[in-house]
Amino acid sequence: MEVKLVKSYRHNYNHEFGGDDPEWYYDDFCAEVKVIKENPEWNPWERLFRCSLHIRYNGHSFANGHHWSLSGWSDRMDEAMVKIFGDSFVTFSSRKSLIDGIKKLVPFFPPVHYKNGKELKYEFA
Repeated sequence: MEVKLVKSYRHNYNHEFGGDDPEWYYDDFCAEVKVIKENPEWNPWERLFRCSLHIRYNGHSFANGHHWSLSGWSDRMDEAMVKIFGDSFVTFSSRKSLIDGIKKLVPFFPPVHYKNGKELKYEFA
């Protein structure tokens, strides 16, 4: 299974509140998984966890060092995260360990598509 992160937004606290630390920000990301589609040349990636998971990179150096975090944003996601990680908020020291954590969540929320009124699960590429 191939997972990639796509940056969606930067929340720049340094710019909004002033200060002299240029690393005072959060980057929000979306996770996408590579799937087999009828027309893969168009876009072989499908977004995961659309509104149920926050994926963030904390650029603030004195908070807890630079780190990645996952936090649940729905009851169903919170339940899955507690089963896997023991908590609904988890931090990771590297991007690789974050992606490994996301891969553990995918079986609970497989990507689906609809064809002729039927819900079908994507196959991973």
